[in-house]
This record gives sequence, C-alpha cells and structure tokens, in this order.
Amino acid sequence: MFLQKPTFSTISVLIITFMIAGCQFNCFGQQIYELGWKKDGFIAGAAIGIFAADLLLFENAPITVTEINALDRADIWSFDRQATFNFSPGARNTSDYFRTTLTIAPLCLYLSKRVRANAKEYIAMYAETIAVNLALTNIVKSSTSRIRPFIYNADVSTGRKIVRTAKRSFFSGHVSHTASLSFFTAKVFSDLHPDSAWKYAVWAGAIIAPALTGYFRYESGRHFPSDVIVGYAVGAAIGYFIPKLHRVIDKNDVSIVGAEGGMGIGITLRM
Repeated sequence: MFLQKPTFSTISVLIITFMIAGCQFNCFGQQIYELGWKKDGFIAGAAIGIFAADLLLFENAPITVTEINALDRADIWSFDRQATFNFSPGARNTSDYFRTTLTIAPLCLYLSKRVRANAKEYIAMYAETIAVNLALTNIVKSSTSRIRPFIYNADVSTGRKIVRTAKRSFFSGHVSHTASLSFFTAKVFSDLHPDSAWKYAVWAGAIIAPALTGYFRYESGRHFPSDVIVGYAVGAAIGYFIPKLHRVIDKNDVSIVGAEGGMGIGITLRM
C-alpha cells in the first residue's frame, strides 16, 4: 500500500511560516557559518542565470503520437532497459511524499538553539540548496530531453503518455531534490552537533531517503536507473558542499607549522 502525497500548497504555507518564525529568533551562540556578497552573490547569480538559460534556450515541447509509435525499447542501454516495463501511479505518489517530506525536514532543525543562532545563514543556505539543485536539474532535463521509461511501455495507454514532462527523464529531480536536502540537513546537524550520538542516525536517514525515492521513481516508470544514480550524486554534492562553503574557519583549526626554508600555515578540514 502506497502513501498519499500531501498537497504542495499546504507545504508552501508551512515552509514560509517556519522561515518567518526562524527569522524572529534572537539567540546567542557560536556562529559557524557566514555569508558573503561575493560567494552568495555568485551562487544566486549562477542559479538565476541557469534558470534564464533554460527558459530562453529550450522549448520543452510535449511528445507526439508519432514519436511514441517510433520508440523501441531495444534501443535502450541494457542497464536501463528493465525500467521500460514499469508503471505504477502508486509508486509515483509515494515518491512525491518523500520529496515533500524532505522539503520540510531541514526546517525541523530550528528546534536546535545552535541552528537559531545561525538562523540567517541557515535560511540562506537552505534556499541556495533548493535553487541550485532546481536550476541544474531543469537545464539538464531540458537539454537532454530523455524520454521517460513508461513511454516505451505498450501496456500504458497513449493518453497517459502524452504529457508535457514525457521528455524530462534525465536526471531524476525527485531524487536530486531529496538527496540535496537530506545531505544538507545531515551536514548542518553534524556541524552544529559534532559530538551528538544522533549524528550517525541522521546520516543514515540522509543516505536512505533519496535511495528509497529513487526506487519508487524507478518502480513508477518515471526514471531509468541511470537517472536515479546521477540525480542522487548531483543532489548529495549540492547538499553537502553548500554548508561546507559557508563554514567559518575556526582559529583552532589553523596552526603555524615549520616547513623547509621557512614557516607554513596548517589547516584542519572538518567533514
């Protein structure tokens, strides 16, 4: 039995409410993240530029009946071919549920005083993670125009196949979205609570959630295994490195070390 997805209108209201509430906190604590005009301006500008390129350069035309009738699953790489036999609206709904849940999950960290002490930076990083992942996902989907697996399935009616997103298989946006936000949540939790016994459980959840999302996207016939793998890798990298790029270098992590012919600076990198 598959789970039913919540509506995105409800989720949007919850997200906005949490973000507004987060901005109202005035907690004192260790600032471990920092924003910068150059760094964050570049990230924002890159995301906006990619969005604009996607809108201007690609038409994203829906698939036609002629194109559908010309498809042959034998043309698909053997590693991906089995996905063309899949089709499950229930699995699709469950993958939507995972995507929605992972959109909210990072906001639960507001229960931590350490997160509220970095509220401005946290909200900015959260927004950047979503924006960068969405921009990259959209432009890759538009530029590759890979046809979804279920379009090859003869057991699916033509009416179900003529959808605007039929040519947006590579790579999986659901998986990249859940991976980016689950890894983002785990990275921030680890940064703020490095000694917590829950850290390993949080990372385990961060790894498993997008993998399950990928499984349901595969079972639904919406994505090939390669779509899922690439989406996972892209999302995980974005979710991990956005917080890492904003880390404040602690003075305890910088040391003066002896070097042949003079002195050097040693920096300890934290995962």
